[in-house]
Amino acid sequence: MFFSRKRVTFSIPGAGLATASLFVLGAATVSCVPSTAWAQVDQGSISGTVRDPSGAGVPGAKITVINPATGFTITLATDSSGNYTVSPLKLGGYNVKVEAQGFGPTTQENVVVNVASTTTADLTVGVAGSQQNVVVTSAPPALQTEEASTGQVVSAQTINNTPLNGRNFTFIAQLSAGVTPSEQGSRGAQKGDFSANGQRSEQNNFILDGVDNNASLVDFLNGASFVIKPPPDALQEFKVQTGDYTAELGHSAGAVLNVATKSGTNQIHGDLWEYFRNDVLNDRDFFQAAKPKYRQNQFGATLGGPILKDKLFFFGDAEANRIIFGQTQVYTVPTLAERTGDFSDLLDAANNGRGQAITLYQPGGPTRATQSASSPILANNYLAYNGRQNVINPAAINPVAQALLNQEPAPNRGTAANTINNYTFQGNASDNTTQYDGRLDYNRSAKDQLFARYSYSNEPVTLTPPFGILDGGGFGGSGNTVVEGRNFTFSETHVFSPSLVNEFRVGYNWIAAAYIPPNAGTNLSAQFGLGGIPFEEGNGGLPNINFGTSGVSTIGSSQYEPTHEYENVIQILDNVSKQIGNHSIRFGVNIERIRVQTQQPVDPKGTFNFTAKFTQDPLNTSNTGYGAADFLQNYMDTASVANIFTAHNQRFYEGYYFQDNWKATPNLTLNLGLRYEYVEPIKDLNGAQANFVPNYANGTGVYLIPTKSQANFPLTPAFLNGIATNNVSVQYTNNEYLVTPAHLNFSPRIGITYQVNPKTVLRSGFGIFFGGLESVGYSPSLSQNFPFQFDSNFTSGTTCVPGNCATNGLSLQTGFAQALNVGLANFVTLPSPHGYQTDTQTPYSEQFNLTVQRSLSDTTTVTAAYVGALSRHLQVNPDVNMPAGAVPAGQNEQQYRPFPTAFGGGSVVIDKGTSNYNSAQVTVERQLRNGLSFLTAYTWSHSLDDAPILLGGTGGGGYRNWRALGLGFDYGNSLIDTRQRLVLNGQYELPFGHGKKYLNKSGLLNEVAGGWSTALVFRVQTGQPVNIYANNNAGGTGTAEPYLLFNPFHTGGTPTSSNAVCATATHTLATWFNPCAFANPAQATSTGDLASYGPPGRLTVAGPGYNRTDLSIFKSFGIFRETNVQFRTDVFNLWNTPAYGQPGNTTGGGFGQIVSERFGSTGGQYSATAGESPDARVIQFALKYVF
Repeated sequence: MFFSRKRVTFSIPGAGLATASLFVLGAATVSCVPSTAWAQVDQGSISGTVRDPSGAGVPGAKITVINPATGFTITLATDSSGNYTVSPLKLGGYNVKVEAQGFGPTTQENVVVNVASTTTADLTVGVAGSQQNVVVTSAPPALQTEEASTGQVVSAQTINNTPLNGRNFTFIAQLSAGVTPSEQGSRGAQKGDFSANGQRSEQNNFILDGVDNNASLVDFLNGASFVIKPPPDALQEFKVQTGDYTAELGHSAGAVLNVATKSGTNQIHGDLWEYFRNDVLNDRDFFQAAKPKYRQNQFGATLGGPILKDKLFFFGDAEANRIIFGQTQVYTVPTLAERTGDFSDLLDAANNGRGQAITLYQPGGPTRATQSASSPILANNYLAYNGRQNVINPAAINPVAQALLNQEPAPNRGTAANTINNYTFQGNASDNTTQYDGRLDYNRSAKDQLFARYSYSNEPVTLTPPFGILDGGGFGGSGNTVVEGRNFTFSETHVFSPSLVNEFRVGYNWIAAAYIPPNAGTNLSAQFGLGGIPFEEGNGGLPNINFGTSGVSTIGSSQYEPTHEYENVIQILDNVSKQIGNHSIRFGVNIERIRVQTQQPVDPKGTFNFTAKFTQDPLNTSNTGYGAADFLQNYMDTASVANIFTAHNQRFYEGYYFQDNWKATPNLTLNLGLRYEYVEPIKDLNGAQANFVPNYANGTGVYLIPTKSQANFPLTPAFLNGIATNNVSVQYTNNEYLVTPAHLNFSPRIGITYQVNPKTVLRSGFGIFFGGLESVGYSPSLSQNFPFQFDSNFTSGTTCVPGNCATNGLSLQTGFAQALNVGLANFVTLPSPHGYQTDTQTPYSEQFNLTVQRSLSDTTTVTAAYVGALSRHLQVNPDVNMPAGAVPAGQNEQQYRPFPTAFGGGSVVIDKGTSNYNSAQVTVERQLRNGLSFLTAYTWSHSLDDAPILLGGTGGGGYRNWRALGLGFDYGNSLIDTRQRLVLNGQYELPFGHGKKYLNKSGLLNEVAGGWSTALVFRVQTGQPVNIYANNNAGGTGTAEPYLLFNPFHTGGTPTSSNAVCATATHTLATWFNPCAFANPAQATSTGDLASYGPPGRLTVAGPGYNRTDLSIFKSFGIFRETNVQFRTDVFNLWNTPAYGQPGNTTGGGFGQIVSERFGSTGGQYSATAGESPDARVIQFALKYVF
């Protein structure tokens, strides 16, 4: 049942009554006591206990907290137990001074406040009667004693010293316990996406200075999960919070990457840099024949300082990245003879790529199919002219087709008679990124602090079209990709009293991404005489023209070009915090309005398919017919064209929380929180979406459409008649969501921290984390449904007599003119339906940990933890029109669909997926001392699910028949399952030169031996699983899995028709596993023959593991005072260790073979994201000036 949800008057749209009541209750609770405080999303706090020399707490002691860099000062008094908390505080170093009547003062220096963390600074006052100030300069122990979350803080020094390819700091997040790189081939994998504690990478939450920095484009066209990526030099620090964080954080169920930018201080500081890379020092990828051209210059600067001392500060940065990348790709173009109609070279088996002569037949002439199966084809039925076989009569050549072929580049590879892979394209790609950030901080008074920041990024990528004016190159393979991002935040923090603080914050997050074809503004179709091609500004160029099995490469614009995606998020946050005795109470609200616009037509200028249908023998299609020959004679088989439609989707997100961090005893802290979240379903602002809701039990269905769209988007009679034959009715509704929202998203958060002794802490946490904002991609979007976004399809006839073959009007000269005149919507057949589960459930994860942390010294800690997660209601999108059982061999799947004459295959988003994660995590961390710091993390984990990520990678995933077998039939190892992973990130200042242990001299000796530092990153992990499939589609509905006969890494076995060669060795590129360890299931003989799908459980095999070492060496030269010049060398993949991709995972040809590298050898094609995670060794140099 659907309903229109009423909203309470004081709420931004979406807040329900229960939500509002919870927030009002929290506000009333705190207003009863004169105190509150702001959540520490991008800030931190200092907490501690003041004791006298006997160990007793000192009540009423005066605490003074000073930031020496900015002069900011705040004072407060300890409570009756001697406890104090200062929150929120901007990141940085502080001095904490305590004064108590009858005791001497004490000052603790170097108290570092980290992002989203509480630093413990316990102080002991001096002996009674003493007036001497005791100063403690060493930092307090780095034990986590205040809350039970899991995660890792990364300092500015670590961010800047770590070797980072592309200077992308998000890769450092992968060096934390419980974190693994996302599934191979998934979107964002090459930009640093990761999975934390078994959660999907799309569930991570990117926060920049406390506001949203997530890219929520429907399919991550930008190639990353974030919008703004400031340069490392602009970052104060960040924290990756992997799980069990307190109630102040929500939005997603995965990790939180909480990033804080630098602010100015009373001193002017900054740096300038340039990083340089050249292919001369690079190694080639393992699967590349030669190194492509590569030039990269990444340069920028930061500057920060005071405008008004102790009051107003500025900080800014700017960076540009200029990349030129050589493109080398092999294509097939028509030979010069073929452009005149002479295809006689196809009769040469040595040059046509098939090993047999390719024979062409006269369109409409009698073939073996029209005579008898046994009689030969008469010679006069061959395509011939003047006695020459495979030559077209010049009178039959279409002038438009010939004009297009004549624009193709001439063959430059092989002999003149070579008809396959005869053209090598070489060109350059450019990737030019420009970005900047600007920030102002204003300490208006001790009670008011304000800051504002604006960030901008623009990345245009231009790929040279391989066929010039004819475009070509595949989806996104030519033309321009443009990604532009903006992010803004303003924050005002008001201190009502030392124990009561409020912060109000607004944020704006905007991103646009587009694929723009070459010649986007030029109507090339009209220039070449192609008629009936839709044209509007931005949709220029040529239609997509495919030549079928001929081997001739596609020309014209790629499909999905142009594509435009936009997202903007307006965010309002308000948070309060109050210290009441031993209780640190916080509550707040986060409201986001999220708008996403998407324009992604499949064939905006149309696609023409010349499949060799008219020049082939129907009984011998493999070596007869040629698509280019059909094209030259204007014999088109099929065509399709899509309307250009823009979806204007919107939703609200609301989060309300109440958190009490209760220091129950001096050694025991309880984190008690409750969060409520409302995730509004997606609606289109114009009502342009439909929801197909099937009732499989009685064979009926409902096609839901918002009432507001009825006038502007009429349904055609053909569509209405088609769905009526399958008992599907149209229902208009005032519920614009077309689903019922979930209202009970309450998230309890519980943490327990117990300090056993000064060196040991026990922690345990549990929480529920909702993740309702994950993108499902554009394919299952309800705005993709008819009559909003659709394809119109056209097919040639089956009758064909010499000189008069029925093409049903499909012609290069007329194109889609007739259809455009009467409306494309009238030519839609079997549209793909998309649906959403109407009674929506918000995906959530129950997360828990048990952790022990031990201080080995005042700089080194070791942490051991069990971390687990149970995730439920995960979104999956199987085929909504899937048959209820297997399809018998030789039958057409369409006739077995529940709605066979209404729809083709489609998708439905349902909230029924599950995953389970268990892990053991060990971390050893050393803070900087004597020039050495490091973090080592080891994770053993096991992740299982029946819900592969929606925008998956190369590992496979999906369902064999969810209707007949259920989702659980495909439960098994997650495709992100990484059983073991060990990482090390360390920095070391060599102990040589002035002020060091060795060669402690000034002058020339120091210039040579001093100032050297190194940084090392090492990671090694076991392989991620790959899903194994059978190539015979035995169940007839898309996929089947083979039976496992024995250990796939053992040799031997019996060859079969699908696996002809058994492995004599495994873990090799040719046979990573043994193909003969698998046997295809038998073909289905009836709809009930479910054994044809293979055995239950997802069948996976572990792919190749991965290990890599990156090394940086820097040499600093002091100039004067605190300025220096640093020369740096970064070596990525120091040992040039290949990182192999996943093996072929379908029985038959290529099964078990590895033909690419992990990060995607592009075969010479440029990838805008590949540069940040290359496969082969890369060396870059850098020069920095720091002041």
